[in-house]
Amino acid sequence: MQKDPLERFFRLWTLKESVMKATGLGMNLPPGSFEVLPLAEGKPATILGRCWYAWEGQADPCRISVCTEEPFEKVRVSLHSEFEAGG
Repeated sequence: MQKDPLERFFRLWTLKESVMKATGLGMNLPPGSFEVLPLAEGKPATILGRCWYAWEGQADPCRISVCTEEPFEKVRVSLHSEFEAGG
């Protein structure tokens, strides 16, 4: 886990946000109601009785987290940019 507290916060927050979106509940799933530390350690996590897997990436300057119920060996993640900075 990161030593920089701000970097750690953003890593854990993006994981929580990706879980909330993946469940379809969004902000109706309170961020404090579940843990993402197993996901941050590269392990699956059981949330709302379902098993979740996470992929994390960096697209400077943004941190990206994606959660799915399928192990990421079975999922393809591609990053696309459709805008130019300042445009």
